[in-house]
Amino acid sequence: MGEEDDSMRPGFDHFVTHRGQGKYFDTEFRANNGKREVVPGYYTTVVTDMAIDWMAEREEEDAPFLLMLGHKAPHSFYFPEPKYENTFDGVRVPYPASAFSLEDKPVWIKQRLNTWHGIYGPLFDWRKEFPDRSARAMLDFERMVRAYWGTILSVDDSVGRIYDYLKAAGKLDNTLFIFTSDNGLLEGEHGMVDKRTGHDPSLHIPLVVRYPGLIEAGKVVDAQTLTLDFASTILEICQAPALPKTQGKSWKKVGKLGR
Repeated sequence: MGEEDDSMRPGFDHFVTHRGQGKYFDTEFRANNGKREVVPGYYTTVVTDMAIDWMAEREEEDAPFLLMLGHKAPHSFYFPEPKYENTFDGVRVPYPASAFSLEDKPVWIKQRLNTWHGIYGPLFDWRKEFPDRSARAMLDFERMVRAYWGTILSVDDSVGRIYDYLKAAGKLDNTLFIFTSDNGLLEGEHGMVDKRTGHDPSLHIPLVVRYPGLIEAGKVVDAQTLTLDFASTILEICQAPALPKTQGKSWKKVGKLGR
């Protein structure tokens, strides 16, 4: 929530955060402007535990709730959970073909190749000596991407645990479940890593929604939405008053009708 600001944000009854991006292991958390404490364990697992514990404390309450759960994964630098460290070791990950189709691209794109933005650079510390354009250097790229994938497997586990908890509590089908992200990521496309150019891999983010009665299971909607549409959508689905002066528009109708 900010490099140094881990204060409680307005509008929340319960707020757990930390300074900076946190760490994959043993992050120092702060709850409700209280004491900062290091919580041992893997970040994705720890925050999922916190979310489930918070819901369990309110399991007998009939009041509606909003839970926002954010993960560090798959932010760089990538450190998978130990059980997933070697999951993708047998998967080859070559540089994307677009990394070698830069002849008609602006000079600044080519200039990035040897920097931390490019495939020949340090690759978030997965390459110790750089720039390196050798064929062997692609092994560093493979290790980076595999680690990135490994962190996402723990996010999959987290989503499954939240789903299973809501199902066991009898609240799953009365809960609007939204899975999304703040940005996409370039993994070698156009010779780049990270997210800092307006290419499709950076702009295209997941939006997976589950709410029986509104959205048919397995339905794919090929329509554009923006992150600023979330608030308006959630409020309309929950039949709550719209926020004043909001810019976002609800996609409830799009989700139901597909247009």
